[in-house]
This record gives sequence, C-alpha cells and structure tokens, in this order.
Amino acid sequence: MFDGWQYYCTDRARHPRAAKEFTWNSVDQILAFDAFRLIDQIAPRPLLMVVGADALTKHMTTDAFERAAEPKRLHWIENAGHVDLYDLATTPVVGVLPDFFGRL
Repeated sequence: MFDGWQYYCTDRARHPRAAKEFTWNSVDQILAFDAFRLIDQIAPRPLLMVVGADALTKHMTTDAFERAAEPKRLHWIENAGHVDLYDLATTPVVGVLPDFFGRL
C-alpha cells in the first residue's frame, strides 16, 4: 500500500483533481476483485508479465504466471517495486519488449 501512496499521493504523480478517497461501500468490491481470474483463458495469445522484483504483489504475479498457459514469459525488473515501473524503471521494461514481440 505504501508504494501506491508514494506514487499517487505525492508530487511524483498526484493530480490536483484526483480523488483522494473512495467510498466505504466499494471496499468489498475492491477486495473481491481478481484481475487474474481468467488468466488461463488468455492462451493461445502470448502473455508477457514485466514485474518489479521488490513488488509487494510478487506472490500474486507468481500465482498468476503459474496458472497461465503457454506461450508466456515472466521478466523481473531488479530493484523496482510495483509502481516503479510506471516512471522510474521504464528503460528496463522497454528493453524487454523487442525480444518478446520479435518472436511473435
């Protein structure tokens, strides 16, 4: 959670018109949301997951990748958290793309 706060609630990415709160009646929906629920249905389309190795959500990535079918590739960006890939560690992320898309 701190990674998200550091990104969205500081000058790093804060926007003056951005909401700084959420409604309590949406908490159960947020907690129940599973972005990877249908990951096993992505194949045969190629899947590339580029993830910060220091991300607090690392266990979610590992689980999702294990459930995904081939073709798939998982690339860890060292010394980067989840939101670091948005602005601080973009060069290593972009470096992965030509190899992945060149094989399609």
